[in-house]
Amino acid sequence: MGAEQHPPLLFTNPFCYEPHPWVKQAAEEVVDYLRSVEEWQEEISRGKMFGVLMVRKQDECQQKHDGNIYFLAAFSGFLNGENDMAYFVPPIYNLMTSKYFQEEQTRIESLIEQKQERKNRSEALQDWLFEQYLCRNARGDEQSVMQIFKDYYAAHTLKTENLERNAQKHHIPSGTGECCAPKLLQYAFLHHLKPLCMGEWWLGNSPKNEVRHEGVFYPACHNKCRPILSFMLQGVTMEESKTERENKKLIAACRVLRDTEDYVVIDKPSGLLSVPGRTDDASVRDWFVSRYDKNTYYPVHRLDQDTSGILIIAKNETAYKLLQQQFICYTVKKTYIALLDGEVEVDEGTISLPLRPDFDDRPRQMVDWEHGKRAVTDWCVLERKEGITRVAFYPHTGRTHQLRMHAAHQDGLNAPIVGDRLYGKQTESTRLCLHASMIEFDDIPSGERICIQSQAPF
Repeated sequence: MGAEQHPPLLFTNPFCYEPHPWVKQAAEEVVDYLRSVEEWQEEISRGKMFGVLMVRKQDECQQKHDGNIYFLAAFSGFLNGENDMAYFVPPIYNLMTSKYFQEEQTRIESLIEQKQERKNRSEALQDWLFEQYLCRNARGDEQSVMQIFKDYYAAHTLKTENLERNAQKHHIPSGTGECCAPKLLQYAFLHHLKPLCMGEWWLGNSPKNEVRHEGVFYPACHNKCRPILSFMLQGVTMEESKTERENKKLIAACRVLRDTEDYVVIDKPSGLLSVPGRTDDASVRDWFVSRYDKNTYYPVHRLDQDTSGILIIAKNETAYKLLQQQFICYTVKKTYIALLDGEVEVDEGTISLPLRPDFDDRPRQMVDWEHGKRAVTDWCVLERKEGITRVAFYPHTGRTHQLRMHAAHQDGLNAPIVGDRLYGKQTESTRLCLHASMIEFDDIPSGERICIQSQAPF
């Protein structure tokens, strides 16, 4: 298919990609097929993730033959109460055909009063289930999902409390192995097919507490899929999300706005991490070490990797505590400028949507009225032009992805920030149009109130 397009040289990086034209064409065919089955429409309208994998037979690949390229299709979880049906690849393990699983699940459901026994047997059944999921990688090796997670957490430096807890208990999120990407790759490797490119997209309405857009391609989820795909894609040469040259450009793009003995204020470019992460992406720490030849680094607050703008870094522990206390006491004032994908009709307002992490798909956040943390944002429209709204955000709190969620969520402005790969409709080709443009705080040690500004680059 798509004879006018050349095959990709490297396989899709499932966590950061621009869908290949073949993937987009195959997705359209899958959607046409889904729309043709009347009995599925109500379920699909509630929202579900689908995926396609472009493949070619291994022997044809070895002969450097470009013909006979076709696609595999998958859905996440179940569709119409089934997990194995024509047109789509089968599950990695079909629990619907397991007599033991069905009988044990019935026993557990009958334990209405024995809560602790019910919990223990549920966990044991879950562990048993993940021992049955045998995943194959490109080299022909096989491992159970249980073993994959144990090896993954043992091999990686864990930097978050949640990941450490998962590693200690080898906790595997419910539904692991039922996403599209693992199912597609499993079928390809079992049938000796060469994976060329892949994509997963959302079809239907967005879940109430999350942000998904119909027809938009999304990266594979982290907590469920990253350990599995790290194993399954061994032996596959993938696209890289960033190069060393790009990292150097980002570090060089940092601009000093104010520099004192106690702290420095910089204008951070989009794409640079505020603090070192779990990848090799460059961070502000790399810039700080190269400029001041100091290894001790005190970031007073943070900006998302894709957000640009004003960031304060303390140079010593005393300054760090004094500056951070201002954030804790909410005496720091901040303004962000953003471009929203859509025309917001109201001129100004306040958004209050409590947020918490989506533990199954970090770093995404979700609205949770019961367990979420208070998140409040004032906003006003600055300009409307050709379907794009320019706004100013004045956050009262500083939750992770607060402005991005408040912009995109249906109970917020229902207009995602342009270039938002997590909550919006954009892809890799467009930067996140969110910029920290002003900060006002008390200087140390003078106590003088100062205001620092930076013009948005969009």
